[in-house]
Amino acid sequence: MGKGHAAIRLTAVACALLLAGPAPAADVAPLPEPDKVAVPAPESEDDDGSPVPESTVKARRAAADSSWQYDKHYFRYRAVPGSSCRVVGKDRMEIDAGDVLVEPTRAAVVVTPCSQTFIKHRACVLFRVQKGSTRCLVLWDNGMGSVSVVCRKHHAKLGPGDEALVADHDPSPREIYESDEIGRRRIRVHMVGDNHTVATSEFSLLHALERVPVLYEVFRSPDAQDQALKEKILKTAAVLNMVTYGHGSYSSGTHF
Repeated sequence: MGKGHAAIRLTAVACALLLAGPAPAADVAPLPEPDKVAVPAPESEDDDGSPVPESTVKARRAAADSSWQYDKHYFRYRAVPGSSCRVVGKDRMEIDAGDVLVEPTRAAVVVTPCSQTFIKHRACVLFRVQKGSTRCLVLWDNGMGSVSVVCRKHHAKLGPGDEALVADHDPSPREIYESDEIGRRRIRVHMVGDNHTVATSEFSLLHALERVPVLYEVFRSPDAQDQALKEKILKTAAVLNMVTYGHGSYSSGTHF
C-alpha cells in the first residue's frame, strides 16, 4: 500500500470518529470524603449548644481532676478536689466537706457532720456536704431499702432517684431546690429536733448526670467501669420514668 492510500484510510477513520461523536465518559469512582472528626463542644457550651455558666465550667474542670479511689475492704469512691473525706475502719467513711461519689461493695455507713447514712446493699450514692447541711442523692441500688439517712433518730429511707437534705437549720425553699438546676418534686420537710431538718424529695437522674460536675465527668468518661455505672443509672432512670410518671413534673431552682 502506498503513502497516498494510507493517508486516505486515516482520513476516513477520522471522519468516522467525528460523525460518531465523543466517546462516552468512563465511569470514575468518586474520591472518598475525608474522615469527619467530631469536634467537642467548647467548655462554655453543653453538647446541645446551650451556654454553661463560668462557675459550672470551673467546677467541671475541678471534677475532671478527680479519680476513683479504692479501699481494700469496702469502698470505691471519687472525691472532687478540695473535699475532705477518709475511710475509718473497714466499713465506715467520714465526709466533712465537698462532693463525694461513694459506691460501697458491702454494707457500710457514711458519716457527715449532720447525718449518718446506712447502705445495706451495693449502691451508688452522691454526698454533697457543706457547712450546715448534707445532701444525699441515691443514683442506683441493688435492693429495696438499701439506703437510710438518720438524723436525731429520724430515719429517711431512700431509693434510686430519692434525695435527703439534712440541715442544722430550717432551710428556705430556695435552699431545698438549690441553684444546681437539678429538677426536684414531691418535697417533704420534717423538723427532727434541735432545729435540725430533713427534707426529702425525688430528683431527676438525667439532670444530675448533666449538671453535677463529678457525675458529668463519669457520664463522658471512656473508662469501662464509668460506662457500666452510667448504663446502670440510665436504666434506672428509664424504669423510674415509667413507674413514677404520675408524680408530676420536676422543678429546678430557677423555676421555683
